Amino acid sequence: MPIPRRFPFVGRHFMNLKSDLDRIYDEFFGDEDEEPGSGFIPPVNIEETGSDFIITAELPGVRKEDVSITLQDDKLVLSGRKHTARDEQKDNFLRYERLFGRFNRKFNLPEAIQTNNIDAVFEDGVLKITVPKAKESQSRKINIDIK
Repeated sequence: MPIPRRFPFVGRHFMNLKSDLDRIYDEFFGDEDEEPGSGFIPPVNIEETGSDFIITAELPGVRKEDVSITLQDDKLVLSGRKHTARDEQKDNFLRYERLFGRFNRKFNLPEAIQTNNIDAVFEDGVLKITVPKAKESQSRKINIDIK
């Protein structure tokens, strides 16, 4: 029995809308996607702690050797490629939502970071990049006596 196709384009339209909104957000807050037509844009969380900036990227299906992290002019560049599975044939799919291709994301960094101590760990399809703040820019708490 064939699977009925209801609203075959709804999923794709919502994914395109999400990609468009992500691109607008990234352009406004300084992230640049240099290959807008590539399809695959890894979702990223950026967190600031007292001593670090932590960038976490979801890279399911991406191999560690296909990921590159570099620093260019106060920007952290995360790039790579998500390969398609060779045995997949689009003609047989009733729905095809998995995205593949090259990705390239840039994140503006503050000047006060320790560039020599940036650390990256790739585990279970999640990349965690820790960018330590310079000692002088780390937040600290000082109690001041009131007279």
